[in-house]
Amino acid sequence: MKLSAQEGLNLVQDAIGKLSDINNIDKSYGDNLRELKGIIDQLNKDFPTLSNYKKTIKLFELYRMLYDAGLCK
Repeated sequence: MKLSAQEGLNLVQDAIGKLSDINNIDKSYGDNLRELKGIIDQLNKDFPTLSNYKKTIKLFELYRMLYDAGLCK
């Protein structure tokens, strides 16, 4: 899978959707995912105007955040 801000946003939205299907929701995890969604939404808006260097850094940070949230395969 090619990593992009939109792909990261899709992963987070899918995870939030799955949480709503589960009866026993971990509130802390849900809060973290919603916070991550906000960060990625902002990145998605800013991404086109960034320099290539900053895009590379932001993609690395995006991967790290998604990996820490358990959303990377």
